[in-house]
Amino acid sequence: MTADAEKRIFLVDSTSPFFVGKLKSTINWSKVPYARLENQGKKGIIRKKTWKDIRDRYGKYLKKIKAYGFNSVSLDELCYMLDFPFYPDAVRSNIFRYRKRLGQLITLAVENGIRVFITSDIMFSNPDLKQNVPSDFESQLRLLKVSVESFFRMYPDVSGIIFRMGEADGVDVKGFFHSKLLIRTPSQGNRLIREMLPVFEAAEKTMIFRIWSPGAYAIGDIMWNRKTLNRLIRGINSESFILSLKYGESDYFRYLRLSPNFRGLQVKFIVEFQTRREYEGFGSYPSFVGWEYRQFHRKIKDHPNFCGIQVWCQTGGWSGFRNYTFMKGSSIWNELNTWVTIRMFRYNQGIKKSTSKFLRRFILKDRKLAGEELKQKSLQFRRFLKLADFLVLRVLYIRGFAAQRRYFFRMRVPPLVHVFWDTISVSPVMRILIRSTGARCELKHKKVQKALAEMQNIAENLNLKYDGEYHKDLFTVYAYAQEALTADDPSDAAAQLSVLSPAFNAKYEGLCRISLLPLKRSVGGLFVLQFAKTALRGRSAYRLIDRILFNSLLRHFYVLLIRLNRRRLPGVVNSRAMSAEDLLS
Repeated sequence: MTADAEKRIFLVDSTSPFFVGKLKSTINWSKVPYARLENQGKKGIIRKKTWKDIRDRYGKYLKKIKAYGFNSVSLDELCYMLDFPFYPDAVRSNIFRYRKRLGQLITLAVENGIRVFITSDIMFSNPDLKQNVPSDFESQLRLLKVSVESFFRMYPDVSGIIFRMGEADGVDVKGFFHSKLLIRTPSQGNRLIREMLPVFEAAEKTMIFRIWSPGAYAIGDIMWNRKTLNRLIRGINSESFILSLKYGESDYFRYLRLSPNFRGLQVKFIVEFQTRREYEGFGSYPSFVGWEYRQFHRKIKDHPNFCGIQVWCQTGGWSGFRNYTFMKGSSIWNELNTWVTIRMFRYNQGIKKSTSKFLRRFILKDRKLAGEELKQKSLQFRRFLKLADFLVLRVLYIRGFAAQRRYFFRMRVPPLVHVFWDTISVSPVMRILIRSTGARCELKHKKVQKALAEMQNIAENLNLKYDGEYHKDLFTVYAYAQEALTADDPSDAAAQLSVLSPAFNAKYEGLCRISLLPLKRSVGGLFVLQFAKTALRGRSAYRLIDRILFNSLLRHFYVLLIRLNRRRLPGVVNSRAMSAEDLLS
């Protein structure tokens, strides 16, 4: 089947309008923070004023994303709009309120010519569901089927549902609802799709099936293993079905090749991109994606089953950064990335043209600017973005490590491991892992400082909203962290970090921090080194040693080791995202 260009989906998340009120501490940006909003109200109920603020912000948001070129939004989340007779009265009353308020947002979007796709983890859960519905696959599938049928009857204006298959709520998630992983094998996934598709077809709705997985269970290698994907979509042939894939074999990182899953794909698909880069500062500094995404656009745009993109302009990661894309306090860098991405994929617009238009329209705010003056300012702007790109590729990322493809059990090892969300980890384990691949320090500190100084000059000339002080502080730390993790003698860099860390962590408390452990050699370190050299593989195909190293008994042993050595590991391990138990299951 061929994806009709006129019917393509240009989808963007819509979580930004929901971040209202005072949000303290680190925020989980993976979905709308309903539990936080409930806690701000009385008796666990979101205030009417809060809903009014959300609705007003949502209307402004819709106008903005439509002007950019998007025709669809995702809206969290199905479980808050489902009522069951066994729910206690208080829960049913709260669900009624969610149905009413979220229904108003659906109507608002449709009135603005925007299609709405509701998100749902597979599978949503809460204490009452656990008590009344058996946890086996068949019972959960029946529950999902009945839920979707009733939802479509109640909300006929919704265009479809986005099923999130491979990622459950993180260990830090609090609240009434907490999702779990239901699909553990490709055959289960195939069964679920086949059972659910008639419901979508009868209602003339679209199922967007998102396959992102960090590696849990037998289906966890689906991001890079084409055999697993083939088993998932075997026999699926429906106009109501769309597969949603990230562009690479891992999460939203640089240095990734286009996923092999796209080759010869026989079902319609959309491609996911992230413009508020969760591993690259969340929009707190310029991290331009234009040149990165251009390579994927060239390879994907003419695929006969390509039918659109999904852009995450706010969603993803954990941090204390308070920028809300397209809302008050937005990041101009997130908006730039979102603009360039949609202009590229919907209008086939080149980077030169799209960045020039963005500069004139949203930064200089002078639509009359043209000719030689616009040309010169656009050249300066692209030079600024090129320098920012250099810093990300060569200072944030350790090129000798990032450029290598490495696999660990079911996971494609991320090209960036020592900086995760808001934490910069410099530890013996991290140093051993990175150096075990042969990566060594290539960085020149003078070149880094020169690039930062030039960016500051350009920013002043163009009056950019650029925090040069923060950018310089952060990338100075990144440079020393890279040296400490890769140099033959890390002592000088480690000493510099020891001096910088207290002031840096105090200055940027709640935003980002350095997690620094003494880089001492130990017997345990030798074991980690040998394990890394054995367990990491350069090709995706599984080896016999992988079957041995990751048999069920040893996987339980690794989980125990992680628990016992938590202090030696980055702070994000087992405190955010999915647990080690899930990832090694």
